[in-house]
Amino acid sequence: GVVYRVCRQTHSDENEVITWPRPEETTITYRKVPTITCYTLGRLRHHDPIVLWGNEARRRENSFAWTKLLLDNTLDRWDYLDDTLEAATRLGIFKTPNGKGAVDVVTDYLTMVHGHAWAQLRAEIDDIVDHIPVELYVTYPAQWSGPAIDATLGAARRAGFQSKPGDSIFGLSEPMAAARTVFDQFPHVLKEGDMMLVCDAGGGTVDLGAYQACDAEPHLYMRELTTARGARCGSTAVDSRFYALMEQRFQRSFSQLPLQHVGPGSPLMERFELYKSQVSLDTASGHLFYLPLNRLLHNADPAHYRAESRHIVISAGDMRSLLQPVVGRILALLFQQYREAKEMCRADAVAGLSTPHPLLRHALRGLTLLRELAVVRGALLYGCRRGPPLKIKCPRWYGFGNPHDWFFAKGTHYADGDQVRRAFTHFYGEGEPFVATNYIHACEEPADPATMKSSLLQLNLETIDMRPLQPLIVDGRTRLRVAYTVQFTFLGTEGRIAVQAEAYGRLIAETSFPIRR
Repeated sequence: GVVYRVCRQTHSDENEVITWPRPEETTITYRKVPTITCYTLGRLRHHDPIVLWGNEARRRENSFAWTKLLLDNTLDRWDYLDDTLEAATRLGIFKTPNGKGAVDVVTDYLTMVHGHAWAQLRAEIDDIVDHIPVELYVTYPAQWSGPAIDATLGAARRAGFQSKPGDSIFGLSEPMAAARTVFDQFPHVLKEGDMMLVCDAGGGTVDLGAYQACDAEPHLYMRELTTARGARCGSTAVDSRFYALMEQRFQRSFSQLPLQHVGPGSPLMERFELYKSQVSLDTASGHLFYLPLNRLLHNADPAHYRAESRHIVISAGDMRSLLQPVVGRILALLFQQYREAKEMCRADAVAGLSTPHPLLRHALRGLTLLRELAVVRGALLYGCRRGPPLKIKCPRWYGFGNPHDWFFAKGTHYADGDQVRRAFTHFYGEGEPFVATNYIHACEEPADPATMKSSLLQLNLETIDMRPLQPLIVDGRTRLRVAYTVQFTFLGTEGRIAVQAEAYGRLIAETSFPIRR
């Protein structure tokens, strides 16, 4: 989904893109657009620029879905991985076209989203959008690795979202964005000390976070209680379980069908998506659902397939058997998050749930349902600096120099923009390169060298006027004492720490590194 706010001198209004392209040059009004990309044969063979996307790409050959999940291949970072995703892999759903990687496909998709969204912006505010600075906030799953975040933001840049001077792109984790929506949706309900659990159950992933409302005059602020968790057990895990069941019942007759008949966006999966959202605990187990399949399955059991009408038959009991293991995994993850948060906060939970499925809503019926597009709305609120600030628990020790000088302490809560500045010295010898080196450090425990990870920071001394510096004798050699400062800036919602080094009014180094969870 895409939500935006245009800031004018007297007011600003929140709007969203709700009209999306669909086949035959028509449009569909819907708050979200499916992440499906389709390439014409001309594009694959002759670099034809035509790309079909979203609703246009449904039911077509050479379409690619679930590509976002391929951006992060560090599977060990995820609390839960659904083994049945392998069924979708066997069908060829987790794939990219020849000559293209996941980043390329995501870039192509975002390029089309950018063009469509910008067309709506131009219709609202003319061509001003092409001449004013634009801040883009891209949300990503809680457990996204540093390389995956970089790949996501890089794809957005390549897609044209940072095309002129003054434009900026920021990343924001999905549970943090949803927590911002909780604060905005219930400003008079939350009080000091309240604990919030946020569960955002999406298509490919589920994200959970625990936060606390803390008092700091004149307003509350949010404090992260536990490290956000993520799981690859969203709606795609249910779909993959369905594929595994179809392979079990129909074997090669199903697994060898072309993707346009069984893949995401096909009539079969569109109907399955509809029925999946309707099944509840009250639905009779014997109730039958009929899924259209425009292909004949040979030697299929009549209990599961109607050859005369070409419909797959699945019962409500079957549907619950597909849904309940996924719901169970989500609940286990949520309760683990709750137990850890309760160790630090004894208050009752005021929780927000962003999910369309009735089984999960029933299991978590004490949670408050968030407004649709809760994640992107939260990102918009953050970008507009509305609502309370968020303080994030630092997951590691971060420091600089040798011996180590720690700037941010593990377990301490920091707000965006919190800065620590320290003074250092470098002794420069005549004839040496105008580049000094020192190290940025991160570790789990300062007393355990095995947990230490270091990266090199190069200091460019070439721009410094060294003539006023007084020479000193150090270790028998004449050297100049170069004083410089290093500043760390905590940018927790963006998942990074910015580093700047200055000497005598000159910037001699600048970098940033991800906050590893």
